[in-house]
Amino acid sequence: MDAAGSPSRRLTGTAGLTALTLSVVALGFALHTATGVPAPRTHTPTPTLVSAPGPGEPLPADLPATAPPAPQTTAPSGQSAAPSSPDPLRAWAHQRAASYNIPEQALYAYGHATTAIQAAQPNCHLGWTTLAAIAATESNHARFGGATISANGQVSPPIRGVPLDGTHGNATITAPAANGHSTYVRAEGPFQFLPDTWRRWGLAAATPNPQLTQVLSTGTRANGAANGSADNINDAALTAARYLCADNHDLATPAGWTSAILAYNHSTTYLEQIHTTANRYSATYTSGFAKPVAGVLTSGFGSRWGTFHHGIDLAAPIGTPIFAVTDGSVIDAGPAQGFGLWVRLRHPDGTVTVYGHVNTMNVTVGQHVTAGQQIATVGNRGDSTGPHLHFEVHPGGGNPVDPQTWLTAHGITYTNS
Repeated sequence: MDAAGSPSRRLTGTAGLTALTLSVVALGFALHTATGVPAPRTHTPTPTLVSAPGPGEPLPADLPATAPPAPQTTAPSGQSAAPSSPDPLRAWAHQRAASYNIPEQALYAYGHATTAIQAAQPNCHLGWTTLAAIAATESNHARFGGATISANGQVSPPIRGVPLDGTHGNATITAPAANGHSTYVRAEGPFQFLPDTWRRWGLAAATPNPQLTQVLSTGTRANGAANGSADNINDAALTAARYLCADNHDLATPAGWTSAILAYNHSTTYLEQIHTTANRYSATYTSGFAKPVAGVLTSGFGSRWGTFHHGIDLAAPIGTPIFAVTDGSVIDAGPAQGFGLWVRLRHPDGTVTVYGHVNTMNVTVGQHVTAGQQIATVGNRGDSTGPHLHFEVHPGGGNPVDPQTWLTAHGITYTNS
């Protein structure tokens, strides 16, 4: 929620090649504009969306209850490095980060926060896609202004919103400074918390149980080290999850999801943007199937220029990641006539999928892959007139069928624009 419940204000910026908007968010507190003192959460009748976004692909089971420290690459002098137990969530984030275009450490943070809040508040039904959509809107997943995420989740350089000095339609919010004077407040971190909001709701993701579960379950204030940092994406994601699930919101329902997002930022424009972005992440992986590439359909299946086109062409820049459409095994990865290089996968039901004209390959013959795992990059090799993925589907390993029909049956669609 923006200061004093006003409509969202945006700071337009650029991170890499992505234009983004950085909101100034008070996370559900109505702020007195003169002092910045938080008032109690308020609830205003608002329009309800017709559906809540999908929760996204299932997260791995049996996750650790708290975020483990960053992996130790070297042991202290004279000591052997202690073996670390596998963390299935870190493996999931490593495998899926490219397909979602989300930094691996950020995707891990969203997954960990979702898992922790589900354990403490199972009736909230928060999906990781909602956290991802908020972070995408607020800071381009902690990439705003060239920021990066360290192995322990710390974001550097710190991300700050505009000073809330009353200009450009923003509220005036001040806080005492070290010199005894007042200073204008800025929203902080990848989820853009105001400092007063963080002091009330902030929670370190590495807080040990049972304290972590107690704080998440009861809504009590975390103090000291347990208060965490708004500039740590693990802490910020968990705190956002905690806030969204407050007031017994059920985010599996349209009304519950709408109320939670509008408590975060009381703007229907913001609500619609988060809804659209969360749905996009949900659609990337549908019931065990993933889009093979983020591309545009340029040529369909069937007769073309006096020949028969056995697949579809999906245009994308050279180097764009290509993903396994579903689980399978690599049966070819190398040179192929007409394609330059290709990858072929055989799936459990015998279907074979073909990925042609690739630039580089990330897999080898015999390797098992899972849906959404990167297997190659888009290229322009072989008989190709421009960079694209040529994608084919052969049920039972036999004659090809129209990939568009097959993909649509699994919840995946492409358009020519």
